[in-house]
Amino acid sequence: MFIRLTALSCLFFAVSCLIPLQPAAQTIPQPGETFTSITDNGVWTWYGNPKAVYYAGTHKRTYIAWTSNTTNQYLGYYDHDTKTTSQVLLPWHYPADDHNHPCVIVRPDGRIMTFQSGHDGTQVSECISKQPEDISALDTFTVKILAWACYPSICFLKNEGTIGRYYLFFRDQNQEPWFRTSDDWGKTWGTEMHLYTNNPAGYKPYFTCASNGIDEIHIDVERENRAIGGTVPTYYMKYKNGSFYQASGKLIATMAQLPIVNTVLDTVIYPGAYGAGGTVWDIAYDKNDNPVILYDMFFSNNAIHVYWYLRWTGSYWFKRPLVNSGANDGVTGQQFCGGMTFDHENPNIIYLSRQSVKPSATPFNLADTTFANYKKISTANFVTVNPNFELDKWTTADSGLTWDSVAITRGSAAKNVRPSVPRGHIDGMNINLVWLDGTLTSMSGDGYNMSVRMYPTDKVVPAISVSPNGKAGQELRIAGSRVAFTLVKPGFSSLRIYSLKGLLVADFSSDLRRMSAGPASIPVERIHAVGGAYAVVFNNGESRQKTSIVLTR
Repeated sequence: MFIRLTALSCLFFAVSCLIPLQPAAQTIPQPGETFTSITDNGVWTWYGNPKAVYYAGTHKRTYIAWTSNTTNQYLGYYDHDTKTTSQVLLPWHYPADDHNHPCVIVRPDGRIMTFQSGHDGTQVSECISKQPEDISALDTFTVKILAWACYPSICFLKNEGTIGRYYLFFRDQNQEPWFRTSDDWGKTWGTEMHLYTNNPAGYKPYFTCASNGIDEIHIDVERENRAIGGTVPTYYMKYKNGSFYQASGKLIATMAQLPIVNTVLDTVIYPGAYGAGGTVWDIAYDKNDNPVILYDMFFSNNAIHVYWYLRWTGSYWFKRPLVNSGANDGVTGQQFCGGMTFDHENPNIIYLSRQSVKPSATPFNLADTTFANYKKISTANFVTVNPNFELDKWTTADSGLTWDSVAITRGSAAKNVRPSVPRGHIDGMNINLVWLDGTLTSMSGDGYNMSVRMYPTDKVVPAISVSPNGKAGQELRIAGSRVAFTLVKPGFSSLRIYSLKGLLVADFSSDLRRMSAGPASIPVERIHAVGGAYAVVFNNGESRQKTSIVLTR
């Protein structure tokens, strides 16, 4: 579907589902589950970046990192030449929690680096591949912190130091933003620096950052946890050449003057004035090096999430509501929406996850951004058309004034949430987007069962992964007229049959999830396909295995 949002049509569009004007020839929306997955057991939060990165060297690969619903975290890649995937179990293990996913970056020499921590953990774990573009063997390091490691994010500035400098950001003591730097590409790290503090004290400031890779880092800070409600203004600062600045260019502090206090920062937006809570999903910078932000503002006990686009114009913060994305993503007791992300290679493009809603008999004017108007917003103003979360691609050609929208997924059986665009990706090379597809009810391992999907990509048969016990493939076999296997966690298991071209021909996952742990099987006759060779891809709930089968019918 394709639509255009203008200032005059903003009221109608913002309170309704996308109405088809004409089909987009280049995109036919499909259910999320039809897209290729690199794993059938992966999850992340929106903090902690990058989650995926494209690198062209000897190979052309997109590297993706995730945590599972067990104590395992993984690094994988999609190879754009061979159209195959591979993954490795990272040596550090943290509890089953969506906060504990790694971030990933590729060094200038092609070695892959990952960083991860526990949810309010006590260290940041670092891995560096022993060889360029090879994830099979990793060196491991521990970045010592003071107390509260969470959400590691990594940035690189090639103009600093003698060979470039890495900035590793994380939440630490007083659960506030801190960082360390490395001038030897991650082998050693300098003294821990306290970036930001609240005055008066605030509960768990959150932060998001984005680097131009050369000399600047754009940073936003949320004063407190989004659950606090109206006391969580979002601030902005920019780092360059050893100092920190407001969006206007006014000097805030030098490195020697850290930490920075909230009272000297730009206030980007204050949701309390709208009678709402809010949180930042992504930050980037436009062609004029001005920051742009994707923001979620939520109302009515988390039942309404309004997505906003925020941009520094050079003199003020431009604020545009985009759409009512529906209710929360299903995580009980949390203020989580479906999610948004910039294409950091072209921040005029965003991807967002939303439910489909339409105006009720008492419609609400999202385009009227006055505080008094927004304090009237209510669930009575909207009717949910489709409770599942679907993905859209939005594009602006006029700095956020108007938007075109194309559907990525439609008709999905599960949620498509928390999209992320690989840093450094190239259009036409695949992959333009990765996201989570599946069920989600809590932050802990028993509350999510998600696949990491890739868009657009050609269909590929997922490669066999290294299982935690090193016995991948031994439990999956063809036994006479049955496909036999052993289930470890049935509720998170899957069994799919693919043609050798990568087309899905049968999916028995729902059958497996009704079974008990232990040995089980599926009759071969249930694979309704013509004769020939097929790939059998099985996930026992903890690890993925693969074998082949030849049908003679």
